[in-house]
Amino acid sequence: MSTSRREKNGIILSVVSIVFLSVSSSQIYFQSFATFAQVSPEASSSEGSPAAGIVDRYPFSASYQKPASKQGVSEDRTSMSAVSFDRRYAKLKSMGTAYRQYNLWWSALEDSGIAGSAHPLSCRPGYQQIPAKEAERTAWGYHHYHCINQGVLATFDNLFRRDQQARMQSGVVLWSSPAIYRYAECVGFDSGGNNSKEGCVPRDDAIDDFEDYVNLLASRYNGKSFGKISHFIIWNENASPDWFDYSPVTTKTDLSSASVEKRIDKYAAMLKRAHAALLRHQKGSLMYASTDQLWDPGKLPGHFGTRWLLDGLWARLGMNYSWSVAVHPYGNVDDMPDPGTYTFHNLEMVVDYQVQKLRALGIKDPLSYPQSLLIASEQGWPLTSAVGTAGAYGREVQARQMCLAHDKVMSMNQVVAVAHNYFHSTEPAENDANGQSEQGGFFGLIPYAVPDDLSGMESVATGKAFLSTMNAHNWKKRDDHYCCQIYGLGCRAANPSPVPSVTDAHQVMGKIDGISVINGQNTVSGWACVHAMDASIAVHLYMGGPAGSGHSVGVYSANLESESAVAHACEAGGAYRFQIPLAADTFSTYEGQPIYIYGISSLGLSSSALANSGNFRVPTRPHKLQGP
Repeated sequence: MSTSRREKNGIILSVVSIVFLSVSSSQIYFQSFATFAQVSPEASSSEGSPAAGIVDRYPFSASYQKPASKQGVSEDRTSMSAVSFDRRYAKLKSMGTAYRQYNLWWSALEDSGIAGSAHPLSCRPGYQQIPAKEAERTAWGYHHYHCINQGVLATFDNLFRRDQQARMQSGVVLWSSPAIYRYAECVGFDSGGNNSKEGCVPRDDAIDDFEDYVNLLASRYNGKSFGKISHFIIWNENASPDWFDYSPVTTKTDLSSASVEKRIDKYAAMLKRAHAALLRHQKGSLMYASTDQLWDPGKLPGHFGTRWLLDGLWARLGMNYSWSVAVHPYGNVDDMPDPGTYTFHNLEMVVDYQVQKLRALGIKDPLSYPQSLLIASEQGWPLTSAVGTAGAYGREVQARQMCLAHDKVMSMNQVVAVAHNYFHSTEPAENDANGQSEQGGFFGLIPYAVPDDLSGMESVATGKAFLSTMNAHNWKKRDDHYCCQIYGLGCRAANPSPVPSVTDAHQVMGKIDGISVINGQNTVSGWACVHAMDASIAVHLYMGGPAGSGHSVGVYSANLESESAVAHACEAGGAYRFQIPLAADTFSTYEGQPIYIYGISSLGLSSSALANSGNFRVPTRPHKLQGP
């Protein structure tokens, strides 16, 4: 969830979302069968092109059009002066932005504390009754009357109208039930020391009110007076017991088949209700069911895995509903992820899985069906380093990952759009060396210091990467954009020259100087840096062998003041020395074993063993030193 991304047990939770667009089980519509795979990523006009692949059996998705370019923004800054607002839109439009995504919480829209009713309500000032009268309630498909926050409604009226005027598609994440519709006993989860219950799903007897929530948005933002929502993401990370919390009906940590199937039943019911609302009011829109990158069950307590969820949705929705997978592939694009997960690196596995399901149903042209489509609606790369120092990785790693991710999705026709978590930082603490992020890491790609009107964003690496990837006229059509010039990605020529190799230009380097007694403790000293970069990095200490066979002891900062000789070797001007005290239990556990230290690349490249790794050994007893 982009407003509250967290790291749990070393795994950053992420979202995969799955598009659901359906038709009545008694009516199947066939009109035309254009093939999505035949549409090149660059083929769209400024208006977009029909997403062939959404065959016309699915009424409200059949006329969906792809955005003009794939790179979008996840927008968390929505309150600013009118002047800044206008300039921000002008800037984004000039960059070629074609997709903007927002969080539109149910608990914000309906926060009056007054529950929906089949009878007209007396709403407080600042709230309006929707629908306004009985004739509207019947005609527009509402179950109940509701008191809706006028301020929240006005904010999104303005945003969606402006998006439509700028020819940008709007997407929303729909989540967070109001307290009046939750189970009182819903457990919730810890969020920065507070108990959050926003993931608590609506009670079974409040499912009509959930449908009304989607019905309001589908009818109001249908492309007429107030703009249009083209992408509806329903709830969040629905294989997770925290983001999709069905307690007390199910126990959060229970992974028995009975419990999991009950959770999938609940989510499928919500999707069908949301679909009913969209079918009444929408044309050319997609609806997404949110899952995450943890493919296999049990990787977190109570998490039953994306594959199980997909299997359950295939069984419950099948071909009567149009649905696709929108992924949130957190993690370095360079590296193969852990087994049972996926990132941009192996994103094809999700398409392959969906295609296999379609073929098993006898579909001979699976790439022409929406079940094969992906949208990457949440993923990112935090500034916070492994040792907790804000900004240690700098913007360069984010920018490089953006370029790599865009290169990957531009090679995959089935990826419709991308919105990283998140576009413009809202956290001033990112400028504090000891700052703590509410998300567990500073994910904002454009720095907080860049003003609302986005002036000066071109001066930072991530701003350059956005400019490089947003404009559909850049990728593989020009060589003068950032990703091509710095990383050799997205260039017009197959082998552009000259383009410096990031591996050669920014390799990790350093040396273990030895073991000495400092402040009464045996201490391993040395230095480490990324060549030609001022930012300090972290180092990883192993005992008994290199990474892969040795024992990981810990990660430490190489940020102590360094002399001119080190600066000369690094060809930069930062602080690169480290001193690692050896704890008392180190001697009994690892005495006589070799010491290995790796520098951790701040650009997401492979870690490198420092010179002299393996040459020094842990003393056989304190203060007795052994060297090469």
